[in-house]
Amino acid sequence: MRHNRGRKWAGYRGKTNSIRNIQPQISRRTNPPLGEKVNDGNFQNYTYIGRCRCGYGPNAYYRTPNGEIVNANQLIQTTPMNQKPQRNLSIPNAPRRLFSPKVEMYRICNRCGARVRDAAYFCTECGNEVGNLPSLTKRDQIEKLKIKVKDLKTRIKVLKKNGL
Repeated sequence: MRHNRGRKWAGYRGKTNSIRNIQPQISRRTNPPLGEKVNDGNFQNYTYIGRCRCGYGPNAYYRTPNGEIVNANQLIQTTPMNQKPQRNLSIPNAPRRLFSPKVEMYRICNRCGARVRDAAYFCTECGNEVGNLPSLTKRDQIEKLKIKVKDLKTRIKVLKKNGL
């Protein structure tokens, strides 16, 4: 079977051409001239928007059907040619991270290994009475945990050998 792509678009093209021909007449009738007249020498950095007046900004201009240049107050002012946009220096740079040289110290529960606040009398995880535990650095804690992990691995190996 043949495709009917050409048949599908043939009617559509005719409709769009007729709309395009009517569009300028409609825009001339419905859109009255806006704003004030602009002097011929003052619109170098402004953007021309045409009859539709479809832009944003305070410094736009367009031409009326008579050929007069009118300020429409609808388009953004453009930068002149060969000029780089200025960098906004008012925005401060993000603050950089500062690493504290002091070592963090905290206590660890003897039973479960959870962190305990300095002023706490009981562990918040297991409820064990903490008493006067010595405070440890992170390195000391890591070393203790490594030793515990090694012990647990050896216990698992022994249990596997025994068949449990």
